[in-house]
Amino acid sequence: MVFFAQLLALALAAAKPPAGATPRPSVVLITLDTTRADRIGCYGRAGAGTPSLDRLASSGARFAECWSPAPITLPAHLAMMTGCTPATHGVRDNGVSRYDGRIPTLAARFAAAGWRTAAVVSAPVLDSVWGIDAGFGTYDAHLDGPRERSGAGTTARALEMARAGSSPFFLWVHYFEPHWPYEPPEPFRTRYREDPYQGEIAAMDAEIGKLLDGLSRPEQPLIVVVAGDHGESLGEHGERTHGIFTYRSTLRVPFVIAGPGVPRGRVVPGLVSLVDLAPTVAALAGLPGAEREDGRSLVSAVGGESLPPRTIGYESMLPNDSYGWAAPRGLTDGRYAFIDLPKRELYDLTADPGQTKNIYTDGDPVGRRFLEALGPPPAAASEAPISEEERAKLASLGYVGRASAPAAAPILDPKDVVDLAEAVDRAKELYASGRHRETIAAADAILRRNPRNVPALSVRAQALLADRRYRDAIGSFQAALALAPTSAVNRFDLGSAFAGAGDVTSAEAEWRKAIALDPHFAAPRASLIASSHARGDLSGALAAATDAQAAGAESAELSVETGVVLATAGRLDDARRAFETALRLRPDDAQALGDLAQLAYQEGKFDEAIARYRAAAAAAPADPSFLKSIGAILWNDRHDLAGARRAFRQALEIERDPAERARLADAIDELSKEE
Repeated sequence: MVFFAQLLALALAAAKPPAGATPRPSVVLITLDTTRADRIGCYGRAGAGTPSLDRLASSGARFAECWSPAPITLPAHLAMMTGCTPATHGVRDNGVSRYDGRIPTLAARFAAAGWRTAAVVSAPVLDSVWGIDAGFGTYDAHLDGPRERSGAGTTARALEMARAGSSPFFLWVHYFEPHWPYEPPEPFRTRYREDPYQGEIAAMDAEIGKLLDGLSRPEQPLIVVVAGDHGESLGEHGERTHGIFTYRSTLRVPFVIAGPGVPRGRVVPGLVSLVDLAPTVAALAGLPGAEREDGRSLVSAVGGESLPPRTIGYESMLPNDSYGWAAPRGLTDGRYAFIDLPKRELYDLTADPGQTKNIYTDGDPVGRRFLEALGPPPAAASEAPISEEERAKLASLGYVGRASAPAAAPILDPKDVVDLAEAVDRAKELYASGRHRETIAAADAILRRNPRNVPALSVRAQALLADRRYRDAIGSFQAALALAPTSAVNRFDLGSAFAGAGDVTSAEAEWRKAIALDPHFAAPRASLIASSHARGDLSGALAAATDAQAAGAESAELSVETGVVLATAGRLDDARRAFETALRLRPDDAQALGDLAQLAYQEGKFDEAIARYRAAAAAAPADPSFLKSIGAILWNDRHDLAGARRAFRQALEIERDPAERARLADAIDELSKEE
């Protein structure tokens, strides 16, 4: 590939005295979500399907044993960006706390030194609302799917950013593919049918190759840094994905650097951490040193010097935050790995790299040394007061916010209850399939063993709400909120339960609380607009719509409800724009299509109205109202009796209300007499 040939030329040029002023290098940081090191070809995986990463490693330096400080995306990425552990930078889980900028990020340091900074990220856990955009001039976190941005979309946007301005630049590109659910695109779906996780990695590698070739500029030196944020258990230790445990399977990640000043084919032995990434990249680019870092520059090791012995730490707060379990934390020196839990663990990584034999004993000097070095746990980070639209997205990926527990509650060791994580996933699958009573039974079984399990409480409440057991749903949502009080998703759903029970005042109060927690959360705003409108408070509905627009909240449902109140207020042009926005966000939104049809009819545009109603009927095939509207226009305005009769007959086939069926039958008879 063009890029790899250029890397060699740049490396050779870097070894010669410059003929003139040497341009400052651009830097691209490529982060690989949920990527185990042992699933990459250059780390020993046969048939990995990673030629781009393998060629990059052969063109630069590969770190043989790099560990993440947390098997969680946001804390790990902030560790890369700041050179500090989660306990130092302050963000220790997804969706719980926001980075406050206390330590300048790599982006901020590059920007201060005159680099253009840009980022394209591909998952909601890295949205700018969590503060990780600090220092970036351009930060694109828009997704092209319900849970993530596709690899192809990420590559295309990253190349647009790189070409949009001057050099040098610092560009961060985040690929999300290997994250669960594993759904690789073709041809990787077929090629890796038996191992879709590997197929996701191979698909990501293909995009990385396109990215690197697209970034190739003969006149501009380029440093390329690739690192995984954490790995994936893939069933090891009873964990399907990641976040519960701190074993090597979810902590060991790939880490490769290539570009000017980096020897080709260098393999750096010894233990390193993702907190070393920032000081290393800064040193290679010639940035001033940071005032505060837990990591160390690895430039000398890249040059061939031996790494001094060290001990690095790791933790995962997710078990405590989501389930109320003990949070594992530990240390490794490369030979041994220690995990502090109610049942402590120690592993000899040389003899047992898969960590299958716990050798910890209370009297063992190795375990005692690690325990003393680990010290007391740091104070937990405070929760983010807003950002619950992101929490809704996180829930679709299996993440929830902190479960704040009573001090007297028993602390469960994740090893003893890891099966409950799978049980929660099964309950969610039951709920998604509409089997609400089975969902409730599954959640109840979990809660008998683990009463503080917030996901179980939440999915139970959602099933009760869907089953229209509103009073029971209210109690279950309130129980979940007692443990996770800043969950705007549960606040919104609690409001919906109150609305179902007929308590509009309490419903609107909960929706307002949800909006206060997350001003960008569109669902409670849409419900508040609709509720105000329904009880005749048009001015209140209009004010709520104006507030939503000012806050930047956006969804198809919100745009529809806004359009309805604008139309009621006689602002038809504004209403049309709102409905068109809804269709941009959701092209098959039946209500928006129907509302645009109604506006067209009011303006005498009968053909447009009929076409819009037909599109709405196709989008909502079980709703007879659009077909009835078509029939009415054809009868009353077009005098097309045969067409009207056909539309009413189609509506009759799906109409379930007896009174409406009778009216349709009468209309069909009347049309038959008129013909």
